[in-house]
Amino acid sequence: MNKRKITTRVIFDGAVDKTYTQMRQVYTDDKGEYVNCNRNRYHIENDSFDIVYTTGQAISVKKLFEGMI
Repeated sequence: MNKRKITTRVIFDGAVDKTYTQMRQVYTDDKGEYVNCNRNRYHIENDSFDIVYTTGQAISVKKLFEGMI
């Protein structure tokens, strides 16, 4: 296993928010190369991997109970 620079794309709700390059430990398995990040295994394609986050829409307590009164 070796460490090399990998491009990371951080994606929020389908829109690329930021891209950066960082040194990551690279592992291999039967599907190819991967990195461990945020307790997940991301497979590498073209020296990059994507971290996808989905954000939920915030709702206020007032809006939550508005229809119940």
